[in-house]
Amino acid sequence: MSPRGDSRAGSGQRPLLRRKLQPRESDTRVPGALSSLVIDSFLPMQSVPGPSSRAEVIRAAGGIVWWRRERKVHLALVHRPKHGDWSLPKGKLEEGETWEQAALREVREETGCEARLLGFAGLVAYLAKGKPKLVMFWHMERLEEHCRQPTSEVDEVAWLSRSEALRRLSHAGERRLLNEVQSPLAPQRRKRAGGRA
Repeated sequence: MSPRGDSRAGSGQRPLLRRKLQPRESDTRVPGALSSLVIDSFLPMQSVPGPSSRAEVIRAAGGIVWWRRERKVHLALVHRPKHGDWSLPKGKLEEGETWEQAALREVREETGCEARLLGFAGLVAYLAKGKPKLVMFWHMERLEEHCRQPTSEVDEVAWLSRSEALRRLSHAGERRLLNEVQSPLAPQRRKRAGGRA
């Protein structure tokens, strides 16, 4: 499977967070508090066209979906033909959804797989068509061996090693996030003779 055209140079995403944000331990359990911190403290400090307000921030959520297979750990990237990019599965919050609910729904729609939450992974913030956009990501574990057909917005789902995913991801913010995290799923060790790992 060969990657589609890389859109790193012209992704149209202007990153808003110029320095690494390290949430406190409590924030990793309460993403809403972390989103408020970013919206209130970081976004208004940037050069955002037009009036800056919490209502104008586009909220999205997604997952770093891990899958252990053949004693190795892989993660999901999706190819979106409309954007011509490879990205982590993600999408906008729907009315009444929590961040976690939106993340699980978007992963299910874009990969076709059911997953479970493992923990908060981090965030990416950037300008999308001139509007500030905040995307919260969770570590997830794929639960199914065989998945369904993803949404029509995705034409290919690739399960890659972390190093392969870092090379293929189109957007710098998602590459930085993935580069800073580790898989919560430990690779299985091959058993030696005598039953010891």
